[in-house]
Order: sequence, then C-alpha cells, then structure tokens
Amino acid sequence: SYPAKASFIRSTNLNFSVTLSNLITGEFYHYRVVCSNDWGTSYGADLSFRLLPTNIVTTADDSGPGSLRQAMADVDSPGVIEFSSALFSNGTATINFSSIADGTYGPTAIRVDHDINILGPTGTNSLIIARSTNAPAMRLFYVGSPGRLRLKNVTLKDGAALGFPGGSGWQRGGSGGGSAGLGGAI
Repeated sequence: SYPAKASFIRSTNLNFSVTLSNLITGEFYHYRVVCSNDWGTSYGADLSFRLLPTNIVTTADDSGPGSLRQAMADVDSPGVIEFSSALFSNGTATINFSSIADGTYGPTAIRVDHDINILGPTGTNSLIIARSTNAPAMRLFYVGSPGRLRLKNVTLKDGAALGFPGGSGWQRGGSGGGSAGLGGAI
C-alpha cells in the first residue's frame, strides 16, 4: 500500500499524481484510487503496470559494449532500450550498421526475436539508425516470431531489402513483374 492524500472540494474530474520510489524492475504493481467524503467512499478500478527493464546505449558504434546491437542482444523481453544523453552532444546521433547478422529473409543487420521498445530522445535531439554507406544492401531489422519491435522518436534510413526480377506473370495474364522486396528499411 502506498497511501497518498489530497484534500479538495470539487464536483468535477480531478487530475492528480503520486511519486513512487524504490520500485523493482520487472515487478507488477497494482493500484486503485479511493475517494471519500461525507457522502461515502468510491473505489476506482484495480489497475496495474510493470516496470520494464531498460538497457542504455552509450556508443554509436555498430557493435561491442554499449552499442545498440549489444543492447538488443542483452535486453529482457519485454524490454526497453534508451540512449545516453552524451550521444546527442551535437544534436543528432547516427548509428550506422555495417555488418549482416541474419539472413533468414535476406541480409539483415539485426534479428528481433523478443519484445523490444527502442525509445529515441525527446525534444530537439534526434536519433537515426542507418545502413552504413559502404555496407552491403541489407534491411536494418528482421522481426521474427514471436518478436515485436516498437520504435519511438527514431528515424530509419538507407535500409534495403531487394526483391528478384520475378517471372513472366502468365498466370494472371500479365507480362512480368518482380517478386516481393521483403520489407525495405525495416
């Protein structure tokens, strides 16, 4: 129980907040708002949240300790990846992938097999995740089953997943066409 008290006289909606401390990563927490006055007590719905583990990216390097690639390998599922403010000392941080790590559906920089949230910075800073200029054509992420990837405040750039020339298209009366490109940037 984490009681918080607020005194007010009001007959409309009221927004309030409570600061919580010493929460444990990975634990589920339940909460309920209880209001009482001279006319009785009212109970809000029983709601819950889970404090997700966070990995912090500290370098724009393609791999190694502190890299996005390493954070994605280390993060729990579900998990959150954020970025050190030091990466944005010049405003924009760019992480360039130069190596292929998976080839399931074509060359891919990183395969995602679990639930990951990548949260870029808010405000005027920006985060770009890109394929390095000299890197082979590859998609940036392949999300495999049961993976799930959510990006917020992130720009993806220069990912490439190329299709094949395809067949004649005679089955539908057509005259050719390419096969699936399988994804583009992601």
